[in-house]
Amino acid sequence: MSSICVGINKKPQINGCSTSLGGRYDAIVTSGITYHEGLPALPQKLKKDGTPRNACAKRRVGHNLADRLQKHKAAVLRFLTNPDVPFTNNLVERDGRMAKLRGVWAALKSELGLEVRK
Repeated sequence: MSSICVGINKKPQINGCSTSLGGRYDAIVTSGITYHEGLPALPQKLKKDGTPRNACAKRRVGHNLADRLQKHKAAVLRFLTNPDVPFTNNLVERDGRMAKLRGVWAALKSELGLEVRK
């Protein structure tokens, strides 16, 4: 990506075209949804009487992802309009991993943990 500059109104713009990024995002997501809707339907599990188990048709993982990206567009692109939001959530993932490891180590150091390891 090119450099991000913050204007007087404190909204970052990438090369002065933040609105075109939203349009490109919409076009990409729409093409993904169109692609998946053009694929043949997935087989559904049937009840004993031969009717489908679920009222709605089963969809592919990519189709579900494209729908979620379309539904949550503002949240996905929030890092473009709010400079306080990080591009990734690596720090959150790392903090969660450390908390999990601390819990595992605490369990291993307890009396029960010592008995389990023997």
